[in-house]
Amino acid sequence: MLIRGAGKPGSTEALGASWIRHLPVRDRAFVDQLPPKLHLGEREAIALAKVQGAVLLVDEREARREALHQGITILGSLTILREAKTRGIIPRVRAILDELIAASMYISEPLYEAFLRQLDEAEDTQQP
Repeated sequence: MLIRGAGKPGSTEALGASWIRHLPVRDRAFVDQLPPKLHLGEREAIALAKVQGAVLLVDEREARREALHQGITILGSLTILREAKTRGIIPRVRAILDELIAASMYISEPLYEAFLRQLDEAEDTQQP
């Protein structure tokens, strides 16, 4: 189910992806005991990752910290982009990263520049 992300980059692909499953959270007590400063979706994602023994894709700092505290392996968007480029799935990350930033993902200018340098995409490094 896609509610708040409708119309954002990747939303159509996410809805049609056969490898994405929508799973209900069964342990509401676990969700409720997670820090309330986290959004409900973050708490539910942490709960599902814990129950499923899954890796959690999460970028927000507090949610990452809580997931690690719960013993959950985490990945961030930059790691996914790096892997996709390294494996030849995508030729360049800059345009995708710029789209994520335009869609409200926060990344500091120094991290943006360092990440693109790491991947040999540093020319004209101007964050949108």
